[in-house]
Amino acid sequence: MKLPAIFFLLLCTLGVKSQSASPELLNFISFSGLENKTKSGYGSIDDPIPSGAFMNPSDMANLRSRMLKLRNSWRWPDGQPIDFSKRFSTKAKSGDGILDCYSLVKPGSTDTIRLYVDPYHQASAYYVPKGLAAVTLPVLEKEIAPYVKEIEAIEASSDASQLKASSRQVFGYLNQNIGLKGLVDGDALQAVLSDKEAEKELKDLLLEAYVLNKFYAYAKNLPEAKQYAYSKMKANFEEYLVAHPEAKTGTLKTSIK
Repeated sequence: MKLPAIFFLLLCTLGVKSQSASPELLNFISFSGLENKTKSGYGSIDDPIPSGAFMNPSDMANLRSRMLKLRNSWRWPDGQPIDFSKRFSTKAKSGDGILDCYSLVKPGSTDTIRLYVDPYHQASAYYVPKGLAAVTLPVLEKEIAPYVKEIEAIEASSDASQLKASSRQVFGYLNQNIGLKGLVDGDALQAVLSDKEAEKELKDLLLEAYVLNKFYAYAKNLPEAKQYAYSKMKANFEEYLVAHPEAKTGTLKTSIK
């Protein structure tokens, strides 16, 4: 998965822009409409944050996505991530409905903020609770930097399947901390996901290659993230065939073009 010289030349001509994370990455990990503006009383019992996690309790994908957005939309003012693990439920002040209350303790201190969240409603605009800060691209870039480097190391290998432990570690990080929504494109991955004959190791490799490289494209602000991810997945596939000529590929040889 070594990048061709022309690609490095393209990165050089793009300059600094190609090294900065795409605003699109920030947009899909945080609440849509998040404003970098502190609002008095926001997140209090009088003005809870409408996370929308339980608007449709049977929609587990929405629940997970909205909870990740809650966790990823804000940081402590010094950039440290927030621990949302301390939670209890309480009645809304109106007496109608339930709110979640999170006790946020700043690392290395006893400073605590109580954040009230309404999981049954969502909004078109979100603000910054007092004592916190909106997530920013520089903060996000610092957090994801080790995983970006890991993807570069994986892609520099002539056979990424030999680095499957590293690949799955990064994939796991994305799944648990950022979410795969926005990284998994059903149309681009349909051939891989629907093939019943290709061996599981190969399918896992291709899925991870697509997700990791789409994330990488966002992290580096590369143009056409979806197309970039697909081309890298295809390159992974071709290299896998060279290293594993006896692999069971099902219909992937004709469907991945």
